[in-house]
Amino acid sequence: MFSTPRCRSHWLIQAIKVLNCCEGDVLFLLDSSGSVSSYEHSRMLTFLSELLLPFSLGEDQVRIGLLQVGTQPRLEFGFGTYSTQSGLQGALKNTKPLRGDTNTVEALRIAKESVLRPRASDEARAGLPRVLVWLTDGVKPG
Repeated sequence: MFSTPRCRSHWLIQAIKVLNCCEGDVLFLLDSSGSVSSYEHSRMLTFLSELLLPFSLGEDQVRIGLLQVGTQPRLEFGFGTYSTQSGLQGALKNTKPLRGDTNTVEALRIAKESVLRPRASDEARAGLPRVLVWLTDGVKPG
């Protein structure tokens, strides 16, 4: 992930300077299938936590969603769920892996039809960037 604590601190300081001006919805797909060890899952969540820390959250800022990918993918939280860093960071710390297979097709269907399509208040906002980021171990399903 990060080679040294100095690099990580430097990166976070630089990110804080530029990321408070952003607006958009970012959905993270987190691979939590059986091929991902508990250690790898916790490392991905730590990476995600540190990556998101500099962002200002809220209706007029960045909104974050998390969809875990396993045999039965599950939306852990939608875009309108957390508007504070403390709430988001707590949710990430409490995220438990699903296990099972990597059901890519179903995860992408849920992302497209239920999360990234602008409609309800907890879904993507029309006219703003919608970004999907997939964090995976890269192991091919099956």
